[in-house]
Amino acid sequence: MRKMSGKLRYLVYLAIVTSVVTGISFSRYSTSSSVNNSARTAKFDVVILHSGWSSDEYNDISIVSTPNETRNYIFTVKNNSEVAVRARLIIISADYIATANPTGWTNISPKGSENITVSVKGTFEGNNVKVYIEYEQID
Repeated sequence: MRKMSGKLRYLVYLAIVTSVVTGISFSRYSTSSSVNNSARTAKFDVVILHSGWSSDEYNDISIVSTPNETRNYIFTVKNNSEVAVRARLIIISADYIATANPTGWTNISPKGSENITVSVKGTFEGNNVKVYIEYEQID
């Protein structure tokens, strides 16, 4: 068996040392991580309460009142959501004077409730006022 020459031996030693040093240097940059990338959606749940109000989106309110008498019909908008919502009463049609209070949007905090009123001024006729409550999530 032949002996390695001096230069070749040093090259082999240098290659071994370089491999060991490089392996040790890069080994500390090796990491592992685990990520759970899931999100929960906030609950959206609004309930509108009023005597005589059904689960339909649009409803008639039967008005029985004497001439020039004003009656208030109060709707409670209950926000069971985990997010804030806003609501307003929309009058679709009325054969006589009907107004909403408040007239614009009402902000309702999570788990809160607010009252929205429709005021109707009576006439001799037993007419109906067609209304609905519009609501949406506040961004």
